[in-house]
Amino acid sequence: MLGVPEQTINLENDVRDDDDCDVENPITSKTKGRPKGSRPKGGVEVAKKPRHCHFPNCGGTNHDSRNCPKKRKKDSLLSSQSPNK
Repeated sequence: MLGVPEQTINLENDVRDDDDCDVENPITSKTKGRPKGSRPKGGVEVAKKPRHCHFPNCGGTNHDSRNCPKKRKKDSLLSSQSPNK
């Protein structure tokens, strides 16, 4: 390295030692468009009838016979009492 002067930089004097500096969470940005949860329902969606379960002795709403909680209880009782085990 001919012709290049050697330089040393002392950075210890430039570093601040502030213990009172508070670091907070960054500001989150908003996404574009309408939020998913606030979509207005149309007239067809509002007029839909709720689902009714036609499983015997149930008649509940918001589920059908495929995912009826009473049917699951009955199936679990039958599987635990099977003589094949």
